[in-house]
Amino acid sequence: MALGAAFTLDDDGLLAKRLALLTSVLIALILIIISCVHPTTGDTGDSITHYLYSRYAWSYKSYLFNLWAKPVFTFLSSPFSQFGMTGMKIYNSLVVATGIYLACRIAIHYRLRYWFFVPVMILFSPVFGVSIFSGLTEFTYALFLLASTWFAIKERYALAAVITAFIPFVRNEGVLTIMLMAALLIWRKQWRHIPWLASGYIFLGLIGALVMRFPLHWALTTKTYDPTGSPYAAGEFWTFIKHLRYVMDWPNVILICIGLISLIGLVYRFFRRDPESHIWLILIFGNFIGFYIGHAILHELGRFGSMGLPRVLFSVVPFAALIGVHGLQHLLEPHKEWIKWIVCLYIIVIAAYPFLPRPASHLWSPSVLDLPENDLVDDEIIPYYQDRAFAQMDTYFNAPYLTFGTGRNVLDQWEGKAYMNAERIRQLPVGSIYIWDQWYSPVEGKITKDLLLTEGFEQQHCADMKYWKGHFEFCIFEKKG
Repeated sequence: MALGAAFTLDDDGLLAKRLALLTSVLIALILIIISCVHPTTGDTGDSITHYLYSRYAWSYKSYLFNLWAKPVFTFLSSPFSQFGMTGMKIYNSLVVATGIYLACRIAIHYRLRYWFFVPVMILFSPVFGVSIFSGLTEFTYALFLLASTWFAIKERYALAAVITAFIPFVRNEGVLTIMLMAALLIWRKQWRHIPWLASGYIFLGLIGALVMRFPLHWALTTKTYDPTGSPYAAGEFWTFIKHLRYVMDWPNVILICIGLISLIGLVYRFFRRDPESHIWLILIFGNFIGFYIGHAILHELGRFGSMGLPRVLFSVVPFAALIGVHGLQHLLEPHKEWIKWIVCLYIIVIAAYPFLPRPASHLWSPSVLDLPENDLVDDEIIPYYQDRAFAQMDTYFNAPYLTFGTGRNVLDQWEGKAYMNAERIRQLPVGSIYIWDQWYSPVEGKITKDLLLTEGFEQQHCADMKYWKGHFEFCIFEKKG
């Protein structure tokens, strides 16, 4: 009976709404338990850096206004990050569970009988699912997208516009969402709510001016990334299309493709003035497709620091799930009793697929959350660093994870500035320690082993390892002269 009600959405979808809430609560509990028992940091770079900005935001008020760190994300996560990296992972767990609930409610609102695909598609997207346990901003961005869309659906346009106004301070792509929300308000002739889309910039501008003595326009004119180039070089336009398969994998991608085909009918309904199509076409499909095209163009041009990372797609995974469910609804119309069993079988395929061996994919295994490069630091570098009394000496590094072992904040190393570069290396006094790594030192700081040796450093200890992600190496250097 429960399954039948979930399919048919009887009683105004009341049972489906309750099931969505129960599912989201259970997901939150499971994610929180994993966050507490596993020491993973999600990744070794931005995840930790965002955590550090959030963790120390109460001590360094400038961290709250750092546009790279994203002020809204930093503010919302900071109470959780006071409990360490585990607290940050709990924050993201709650964000994801709340986002799943909102995505389910959107599907139920539009009477999509296969709404229960939404949590399965989201959680069993292989890379998305294992990256929840991190300090990454993409999950909060997705939640804000869902919240603004939900309130637009409920015709609470002022609240939808205000939430949208703050999305650029969760991730820069929020500028696209502001434009799309403005388009929706214009199309629905909600003129009086359009000014609310500026409230985020106005509020942050005023707070920054009062607290930090910034100019009023600082939030609008401060550059987070170089618009003319990227230190990571340009890539292919199709990179992010390929990434979708990697992030969500084939069972989900097939449904998304079906959903994109249903866009044809949606466009027809849009111009027939079907009000439901406004939200779907402008906010859901618009944010999903616009996000892809925007990143593809910037990556090909090598602008705004685009590195072509698959993880940025986490931001629109919930919308991708909604698009897939939208397509499934139209594919399996009219609904027949026997279709239930096909649907249930396909859900099992989605849930099982991450565990199946397959080429060029993210395989879920008992060690899927492990980061061997972090273990290398904990087992080889930090013990040597502490045994040789290097911990008593001025220590510098660029790899964020070393913050935990050395007790030194990578964001506050050189006269209150984050990270090291070649020029700062040259100014270090004799007796300084620099812990070199194979990625953050040469790529982010332009610090090579040859540079260190040229500047009077001597190599004291090295440890390296290889696994499927690549080759990782850490070396301790001491400046002798």
